[in-house]
Amino acid sequence: MWNELFWSLFFGTFVLEDVALASMITLIAQEKISSELGFLACFLGISVGDLAIYYFGWWLSSIKKIEHYPRLMKLKHKVQSVHPRSMLAAVFICRFVPGTRVITYLAAGFQNFSQISFWLITVISVGAWVGVAMLGAHFFAVFFINNLLISILLALLFLFVLRKIFILGTQPIKAQQFLNSYRKYLSFEFWPPWLFYPPLIFYIIYLMIKNRSITALLDANPQILYGGLLGESKWEFYQHMLNHPFSLPTYKIHQTNKEESVEQLLKSKLLSYPFILKPDVGQRGFAVRIIRDSYQLSEYLNLANFDLIAQKFCSWQNEAGLFYIRKPNQNVGFIFSVTDKTFPFITGDGKRTIAQHIFDDPRARIISETYLERAGDRANEILKQNEIYYLSECGNHCQGAIFKNGKDLITPQLTSAIDELAKKIPDFYFGRFDIRYESKEKLIQGLGIQVVEVNGAGSEATHIWDPQTTYLEAYQTLITQWNYLFEIGLLVRKLNKQKQKNSLFGLAKAYFNMLTQKKDLQSSS
Repeated sequence: MWNELFWSLFFGTFVLEDVALASMITLIAQEKISSELGFLACFLGISVGDLAIYYFGWWLSSIKKIEHYPRLMKLKHKVQSVHPRSMLAAVFICRFVPGTRVITYLAAGFQNFSQISFWLITVISVGAWVGVAMLGAHFFAVFFINNLLISILLALLFLFVLRKIFILGTQPIKAQQFLNSYRKYLSFEFWPPWLFYPPLIFYIIYLMIKNRSITALLDANPQILYGGLLGESKWEFYQHMLNHPFSLPTYKIHQTNKEESVEQLLKSKLLSYPFILKPDVGQRGFAVRIIRDSYQLSEYLNLANFDLIAQKFCSWQNEAGLFYIRKPNQNVGFIFSVTDKTFPFITGDGKRTIAQHIFDDPRARIISETYLERAGDRANEILKQNEIYYLSECGNHCQGAIFKNGKDLITPQLTSAIDELAKKIPDFYFGRFDIRYESKEKLIQGLGIQVVEVNGAGSEATHIWDPQTTYLEAYQTLITQWNYLFEIGLLVRKLNKQKQKNSLFGLAKAYFNMLTQKKDLQSSS
C-alpha cells in the first residue's frame, strides 16, 4: 500500500503540485501514509520536476537557428525578461510564489545559471515548501475549517501581493513600469476606455430617446455592415478605391489559405518586405503589424485565425486622419477633423539603453509597456551616439503615435480631393480616411496622398487626443460628431425609405467576435 501511495504522490506532483500536496496532507491525517514517506514522495517529485524545467531551459539556449521556431522564440523572449543579477534570489523565492516558477527556472537554465547552485537551492526550497505545507495544515486546520471563505480570500490576496512583489523585484523594467503606471490617470489622453467613455455613452442613449430610434446610427453608411460602426470589413470600403491614385496595393487574404496566399503575393512581387498585415475586421489599430521578414510573417500567420488585409508599406513618414462628413441630401461633403500624427523616436547617446531612454522621457514612460513590448530583446540595448530608434511606426494612438490637431491643414483643395475619393465608395457619408502623405505642402493642395485605411460610423475625430485639447473640448467634439451620425442615419432612412435591417443584437454579436479575435492574437502585440 505504501509503495502505491508513494508513487501516486510522486507522479502526482508532475501533474498538479498543489493537489499532490493536499493529497499528502489528507493521507497523513487519515494515517494511510507516514509523515516521513509522504514528505519524501512530494519532495522527490517536485525536485525532479524543477530540475526538468531547468534543463529544458538549458537545452533551449543551445538550439541553433531558433528563429525558425516561432513558439520557442516566444518562450525565449519571456525567459530573457528575468534579470540575471537577481537570478539567485529569484530561483529561491519563486518556489513560494504561484505562477512564477516555470518561467524563472526556464530562465535559469537558459542563462546557464550554476547547476550546483540550482541543485542546492532546489533541495532547500522544495524541502522548506513541503515542510511549510505540512506544518501549516497542522496548525491552521481548525481555523481554515471554521472560516473557509475568509481563509480562501486571504490566501488569494496574499499570493497576489507576493507574486506582484516577486515580479517587480526580479524584473527591473516591470518595476519601472509599475512606478509610472499612475501617470496615465493624470491626463485623459491616456485614460482607459472604461474611464473616458461613460459620459458619451449616456449622451448616445439620450440621442436614441430624442430621435426615437436606437438603430439610426447603424444606417449612416447603408452599403456597409452596421454603417461601419463595428464589425465591418475593411475590404468592403477599400475595394472601391483600388483604381484611385490615392490607393495602395491592397489584398484580402482568407484565413483558410493565408500562408499560400501571402507566399504567392511575395513570389509574384505584388508584395515585398516590408509590408502591412492587419485583420480585415478590427478596431483601434488592433494587430496592425509591419512585417519585415519571414520570421515575423510566420509568427503572425501562426496566431491569426481570421481574414487578413495585406498592404504595401508606405514609407512616407507623415500620417494623418481625415474625418469626412456628407449629408445624403447634399452633393458636397466637408472635412470635420484632421489629426496629424507623429511617430515618436529616440536618439542614442551611447550610454543609455532603449528602456532607459523611454523611462527618462516624460511622455514615453506613461505608455512604456507598449513601447517596451514592441522593443522586445532590444529593450536593454544601448543605442550608439545619434542612432535613431522609432518607438512607433503605426499611426495608432494605442500603439504609441502622437496625435496633433491638424485643422490648419484643411483647405478647399484637400476637401475637394477627399470628397471626390469618398464618392468612390457607394453611399458613404460618414467616416475617416487614415492616410500617409508626402509633405504638408502637397497635402494642403490635395496631392501626395496614400490611403491606408477607411473607417465608417465607428470612426472618431482623433484630434481630441492632442495633448493641447482640453477635457471639455474633447467631449464637445464627440457630441457634435454623434449628432451628425444620428442626423445622417435618419436622413438615409427617410430618403431611401429603407427598412430597419441592422439590429443591436447583431452588433453585440460582432463585438463579441472581435473580442474573441483580439484574445487570440494579443500575445503577438
